[in-house]
Amino acid sequence: MIKLDPPYDLRSVARENQFLPVVYDMGGFLVILLTGKIGWIDMTPPHSWKEETDPRIIRMAQYTASEKYSELSSLKPMRPENAIECKTCEGEGKIDHPSNAYACYCGGLGWLLPGE
Repeated sequence: MIKLDPPYDLRSVARENQFLPVVYDMGGFLVILLTGKIGWIDMTPPHSWKEETDPRIIRMAQYTASEKYSELSSLKPMRPENAIECKTCEGEGKIDHPSNAYACYCGGLGWLLPGE
């Protein structure tokens, strides 16, 4: 007999750790804490936390949160004058894929800052 892990209760983990899940990955979640900090929480206990420092990833989390939760629309990053169009998605923010579910390297914004 195959023994499966019990179902993952994201609501309980989010409530216990005071975060809002933004982006899901196989190993955990990119989240926004109630303090406003953005970081990574591992899916497996003890749900370790690592604050995100990469500006591109922070913008991706802010953009995704602003699209996912209307109450957070003010988090949407504003495009600075020195931003350049993302060459991968040609400014569309998504990669051409049958599922149309993959955000681009730019995090869905369609632009990057010089050097990214």
